[in-house]
Amino acid sequence: SIDAELVQLNASIANYAELSVDRGLLVSRVKKGSYAEQAGLRGGANAVRYGNGRRATVIYLGGDIITQIAGQPISSLTDYYAILEDKKPNESVDVTVLRGNKTLKLTLTLSERNE
Repeated sequence: SIDAELVQLNASIANYAELSVDRGLLVSRVKKGSYAEQAGLRGGANAVRYGNGRRATVIYLGGDIITQIAGQPISSLTDYYAILEDKKPNESVDVTVLRGNKTLKLTLTLSERNE
C-alpha cells in the first residue's frame, strides 16, 4: 500500500478546494519516514472538517492528487485497491500526481498493507 491517508475526490471537495479536477485521490497526510514521503509524495496542510455530525472527519487540503498508478487512471478508492491488489510490498510503482497545476511522476516503493 501507499503510506498515506487518501480521500476520494468528489465534486463538493473539488469545488470547495477550488481544484481543477474532481476525480482522483487527494493525499491528505503522508506517514512520516515512509516510502511515500521518501518518494516526495506530499500531503495537505489546510485542515477542514468534511461531512456532517458523527460522520464528519478532518481532511487536509493542498496535498498531491493521485491521478494514475502504474499507468492506470485512478478516479476512486476502488481503482486504487484494484491496481494494488496484485502488487507486493517493496515493489516500486510509478505514481502520477497533480501538484497545483503541474503533473509529476513519482516512483515509490509499496509498504505492507495496513488492514
